[in-house]
Amino acid sequence: MREHIAAGLIRTPRKGRVGGRLRRITAKDVAAARTLLADGSLTSKAVAAGFGISKATLYRHLGGRSAPDIA
Repeated sequence: MREHIAAGLIRTPRKGRVGGRLRRITAKDVAAARTLLADGSLTSKAVAAGFGISKATLYRHLGGRSAPDIA
């Protein structure tokens, strides 16, 4: 059984597969969220809701900052 699992774990990267959960938000979405937050017209809660994620998930993808950089 262990050999079968080990063989499968070795094969999957060669097939282009990665383990774990799928991401709810893409890099393109993160860039859009940064723009929306920098705009100042929407709250982080509204931006997160627009992408169908929580505020915590939004901030995790923005780099863990509690507030976005606004230039």
